[in-house]
Amino acid sequence: MNSTVMLRSAAALLAVQLMAGAAQAQSADSAAPQADSGSTESKSSAKPIVVYTLAGLGIASLGTGAYFWLDSYSKGKDVDDFRAGRPSGFCKPGETAIQCTAAQDRLLGMQDDQDSAALKAQLFQAAGSLLVVSAVLTDYFWKDTTNHKEARQSVPQVSFAPIKGGALLGVSHAF
Repeated sequence: MNSTVMLRSAAALLAVQLMAGAAQAQSADSAAPQADSGSTESKSSAKPIVVYTLAGLGIASLGTGAYFWLDSYSKGKDVDDFRAGRPSGFCKPGETAIQCTAAQDRLLGMQDDQDSAALKAQLFQAAGSLLVVSAVLTDYFWKDTTNHKEARQSVPQVSFAPIKGGALLGVSHAF
């Protein structure tokens, strides 16, 4: 129920709206959260689930990237050791062309394996970093919406409108 009080002054018209029955609405709302508490808890419990899921996936991805980085490093050592066992012209004296070509193919295969592991490491580390940053930003920017209804009711609202011969000022607040 709204009641409006009009006050006239020389140049202005002041209207103050008082929200009668707001106390009844607040008492009804104070009983509603008890019945509604399951839904607000489920809304507020979604934030930790999302944040921990993003963080867990990010950490797992970073760990997988570290594994592939170590694998790439190990394969790089194998490539270096294979090259060290070959002469500068790559083909050993007395080797046939077929043997030399097979050694070159083996070296190329080892280098491809190293490059593949390095690429996987970079991709997993980039994805892991992105997921961890997403978890931090989600935790920081996620708004808690459990008390918006109560906050909206307790904020006074003021409106102003110029009219012919004065102005109209409205104030409403729930008590």
